[in-house]
Amino acid sequence: MLLRNLLVLSAMATCAGVLLGGRDASAASLEVNVRAAYGSAGPTSPVAYEPTGIARVVPTGPIWDGSASPYGGGAMLQGGLGLRAGSYVSVGLDGGTRSQSAESTDPAYSDLSRSAWFVGPYVRGYIPMVPIVDPWIGLGVQYMADTQKYKGPVATTGGTMTADWTLEHHGVAVPIRIGVDYTIAKMFSIGPSFEYALVFPAGGCAKVNAANLASMSLCADENENKRVTKANGYGVWSLGLSLRLTVPPA
Repeated sequence: MLLRNLLVLSAMATCAGVLLGGRDASAASLEVNVRAAYGSAGPTSPVAYEPTGIARVVPTGPIWDGSASPYGGGAMLQGGLGLRAGSYVSVGLDGGTRSQSAESTDPAYSDLSRSAWFVGPYVRGYIPMVPIVDPWIGLGVQYMADTQKYKGPVATTGGTMTADWTLEHHGVAVPIRIGVDYTIAKMFSIGPSFEYALVFPAGGCAKVNAANLASMSLCADENENKRVTKANGYGVWSLGLSLRLTVPPA
């Protein structure tokens, strides 16, 4: 279902670029975009412990149950390849990675990290008749995988022991972007940009792996009587610097 939705939205984005950008696709310029940014996907986990049936897990820990806010900002690196059809519209595919700073306030939980990767199509419109600079606004759709990892206690028949925890979130992100580019050479442009992406949940799991014990996966698509995990939506903001290379048609 998620893959089908992404393919439909990708086709819609491509059609929009062709319709808005002109009829002669062979005359389109090639665009290569690179963006380095700083941002955040929020301080708490989007994978939450929210049981709906009789099943329970003890201990849940402050990260999974949402009582802790261990995450700060971090670096984001993006890259994309597109076609600029005419002067005002480009369409293409981009993706990237994101990391966040992480610090646990509970000594029972250590080696905490959070990172993500994302990919999907975009459409960008350039605002005409603005001197010197080249302002633009963009809209995209992406598959986004967000992963948290840490070490923490898990209950066993003999008490508790330290295990490796992984909280996985899968979602469809809709990034809205604005930026202003300044041409520093005939083919190169550089400028600041801001992006805010709404991430709609498509699934999530809490996975536990401990030595001498069978691994356990508690996912959001479990039967309602057994489900203890919920994947929530969230937002991602970033402020960065974009570099664009435009290669005109031969």
